[in-house]
Amino acid sequence: MIKRYLYPEGRLDFRVVLAWSLAILSGLSAAFLAIVVNEAAGEIVEGRAHLKHLPFFIVGLAVFIVSRRFGLRQGIERVEEILEKQRNQIGNLIRQTQLLSLEKMDPEEIYYKTTLNTQIISVAAQSIIRALQSLVTILLIFTYVFHLSKGIGVLFFMLFALGVFFHKSNRTGLEKKNLESMSLDEALFERFGEVIDGFKELKLKSRKKTDFIRATLMPADEAARSSRIALGEIRAKYDTLSFIFLFYISLGAVAFLLPSHTVLAIKFKIITASAFLWEPISALSLAIPEILKANAAADELKALERWFMPVEGVMESLHDPETEFIDPPREFRLSRIRFDYPGKNGEGVFRVGPVDFSIYMGEMVFIAGGNGSGKSTFLKVLAGLYPPLSGSFSIDGSEIDISEHGYLFSAVFSDFHLFDELYGIDPPDEKRVAALLNQMGLDHVVQWTGERFLHNGLSSGQMKRLALITAILEDKPIYLFDEWAAEQDPVFKKIFYETLLPELKSKGKTIIAVTHDERYFHIADRLITFSYGQISHEGPYDPETCEKGWS
Repeated sequence: MIKRYLYPEGRLDFRVVLAWSLAILSGLSAAFLAIVVNEAAGEIVEGRAHLKHLPFFIVGLAVFIVSRRFGLRQGIERVEEILEKQRNQIGNLIRQTQLLSLEKMDPEEIYYKTTLNTQIISVAAQSIIRALQSLVTILLIFTYVFHLSKGIGVLFFMLFALGVFFHKSNRTGLEKKNLESMSLDEALFERFGEVIDGFKELKLKSRKKTDFIRATLMPADEAARSSRIALGEIRAKYDTLSFIFLFYISLGAVAFLLPSHTVLAIKFKIITASAFLWEPISALSLAIPEILKANAAADELKALERWFMPVEGVMESLHDPETEFIDPPREFRLSRIRFDYPGKNGEGVFRVGPVDFSIYMGEMVFIAGGNGSGKSTFLKVLAGLYPPLSGSFSIDGSEIDISEHGYLFSAVFSDFHLFDELYGIDPPDEKRVAALLNQMGLDHVVQWTGERFLHNGLSSGQMKRLALITAILEDKPIYLFDEWAAEQDPVFKKIFYETLLPELKSKGKTIIAVTHDERYFHIADRLITFSYGQISHEGPYDPETCEKGWS
């Protein structure tokens, strides 16, 4: 799979070809230097002048330095560009995937596979270039030795062919061991993530901490350690037998198999030429395991791409304002919308709907119901984050694909993520931001720089208040709030229900809020009650007839 970095987009790339060419030139110049030095040394042994080789040495050295430097640079830069494009591709795939699919995958696994594997491939980029350089140097020195002594030259080529055969026969096993080691390292990474995420629980209960360490963390650590040791042993055997051992056999062959009548200068040249093989053979032996590891990493990245890849393929999605409604919709309607949480064998384990629901611009609707009644799920279906199994959405009587109209909504979900910067909107009025921070009691802990919010850590309630400020500044037609006031003290609950929501409504904004705060139900135009995934009550709030029992 590493070939995708050698043949980007399925074709030869000029910069990749340039990097290869420079690597080959570097290998040729390295071998040329070895031959020039060898010939000069041979003439010294014969007592002849040798300075005539000096200009060739200087030229060869200059070519070697320039080609090696720029070959590595070109190769690394191109691989990094391809990796950047692949990371963006994965990010784009993640952005375009369904929320339900993303929730099935561990975010830490995505982060681990993306960052670690791209690092492995990045490091291997140098190894690939150096392996090509070393291979060219080795083959040219072999050719030179063959020119000096056909018998020793043939022997060298046979030994090298034996090394290649050993490499081919052991490559599959080494690749499998690489994948196994990476998988166990990933599992260990996840266990350490649990230590951090569950720090409070483990800190409080020493028995729980001990049990977790003994039953989970230590076995994962031991498995990863054992796998790395086994991989190291395989690599040691691989390096030793495939290249290093063969190098010493080559030296022994020169020392003991050359006929006694061979001219001294020829013997000297062959021995010194053999010594020049040490560096490229060592470089090649170190590079190949790195390349195999990078190949496994590339396979993992490709598998990650396939996991996110939709059936119809993926396209780069750019903001197109012409696809958005210029005027806010007057009516937003859901007709017979149904959504199922998929269970085993494709069977739904929880159903929302079918739901018929209409909301009009400037209306405020509260959604209530017991835990697990489907309120939050309905909100995500409403926003187009969960794809409905059946039914339709329409705006002002025209049927739409709701997933293409996320720009209508600004939301603070119960599982929200807070960005420090305001993306996708024009810079807000400084006084407006300052007023909201003051109103939410955040002006002493949060600073607005004109580009981002700065803080040194916030409580969950403070983060939710900052998320609300961000949502207000986005200035969208429809606002969705999922249990926003659940973690707020009475002061900020009162501000939310009696000040902020009426202000938004007065500006013509539509508000749909999931809430349990019965004392504020009278503020809403309508109250929707969910029970077992369906609307059980809809209408103006009536404290005498409204269902009770939610918590």
